[in-house]
Formats: sequence, C-alpha cells, structure tokens
Amino acid sequence: MAVNTQRTPLIAGNWKMNLDHLQAIAFVQKLAWNLKDAKHDFASVEVAVFPPFTDLRSVQTLVSADKLPVVFGAQDVSAHDSGAFTGEISGAFLAQLECTYVLIGHSERRTLHGENDEEVAAKVTAAVKHGLVPIICVGETAADLELHGPSAVPVAQLRTALSGIDSAADIVVAYEPVWAIGSGQAATPEQAEQVAAQAASGPQRNSRTGCGRQDAHPLRRFREGRQHRGLHARAQRRRSTRRRSKPGHRRVLQHRPIPETRGRLARSST
Repeated sequence: MAVNTQRTPLIAGNWKMNLDHLQAIAFVQKLAWNLKDAKHDFASVEVAVFPPFTDLRSVQTLVSADKLPVVFGAQDVSAHDSGAFTGEISGAFLAQLECTYVLIGHSERRTLHGENDEEVAAKVTAAVKHGLVPIICVGETAADLELHGPSAVPVAQLRTALSGIDSAADIVVAYEPVWAIGSGQAATPEQAEQVAAQAASGPQRNSRTGCGRQDAHPLRRFREGRQHRGLHARAQRRRSTRRRSKPGHRRVLQHRPIPETRGRLARSST
C-alpha cells in the first residue's frame, strides 16, 4: 500500500496552567500578527496552541472571528462522556469548542495525578470517539531507563494506549524523555530515532491497531521544542474545513528541552 510519508514541521505550545482568558486573547493575536509579519507559511509549518480549559472558548472565538490560521487543542480530556465526574471535561464539550487536538498521558498527569496506562487508553478512546486527534505522550524516567533500557517503557505505554483504537484513527505519539526534564541533559537525535523506530514496530502484536503491519500507515516522526517547559505536538487536521491526513497516520514527536521562552513559541525541527 502506498502511503504519504511527507513530514510536516510544526510550531506548538502547551501553556500548562498559565494565562487567563484575557491574556490568552492578547497572546494568540500577537502570535498570529508576528508570524504574519515574518511571512510565516502556515500551510508548510502549522502552528498549534494548548491553552488551559478556561481559555478555550475565548481562543475559539478569536480564531473563528479573525480567521486566524492557528490550531488549538485541550490539555486533557475525560474518559467519560457525561455524569457525576466533578472537574472533568468531556470530549463532547471539546468538540463543540472546535478543538482539533487533545494532550493525553502527559508526564505531569502521570506523575502528579497518578494516571496509569489503562486510564490513558480510556481517554484516547474517548478522544477518537468525539472526533479529536489524541496526542499520546509516552516516555521514561531515569529509573525506567536504567531498569528497562531505552524504548521499553514508551513502547509498552503506546501499546496499551492503542489497545482500543482502530487503525484508521488519526493519532500523534509524542515522545517525552522524562529523565531529561530539569536534569540539564537532552535526548539526542539518535536516542529519539531509536525510540521512534521501536514505537513504529513495537505495537505490532496489537492486532486491533494495525500499527506495525504492512497494511498500516507508518509512524511519522517529529522533534519538538518547549515553551513554558511544556509539550508541543501536532497532528493532521481532521475536520472537513481543514486538510486531512490519510487514515491511520501515526507520528512520533520528541520532547526536547530547550531554554524556557516567554511570549513566544519555540520552533520545532524535523
């Protein structure tokens, strides 16, 4: 099967718990204006932002009204559609806000909130159900790296996350070397490529995903920078008003620490 393996660079930023809705409006406006002044080609290099939940409606209104070529997504999603789940956000709500992406399994969610691989998988299923592109964050700690070696933990996390997903789903896999965060070290391109290669072939035993089979679309690899020491990611656009990827495309992003920036986004490299 012939597949499109063209790589598309991105500039994207996870704001984490920074900026209220008024600050978000000013930031996105300034970002769009600065990139336009710099003659940025949004068709060649896409731009995505991940504001806090409370900012999403304001960002959506701004992007829609001003027709800004900026894509946005949420930082998390509930595994549940509705019900007595205080504080959680349904994928249905995010879809109504015209979010394209949603981060799932970020290292801070795993470490600070105790999310396990099964919970991540449930959220991935919920995201796909509501037409969102899940950005599945995988990575290992220093202890994981020493005990299991490179690639083992990210591949195991990915295998579980994809367990309930059809091979036609649009998915992004973001590699986040947790051991590098705050350590002054950074994953080398060779280390990232090793994880990407294993991630591409590792989940092949999962017959429901199609990942790793000859009839499946390949993983696509991206390296990323950081803004506010966050995660950056992108995926092909799913909505009818945006350019679509071929079904089943899965890409790997490398979470690469760079000096923290304020008021601007760090550029990714391919």
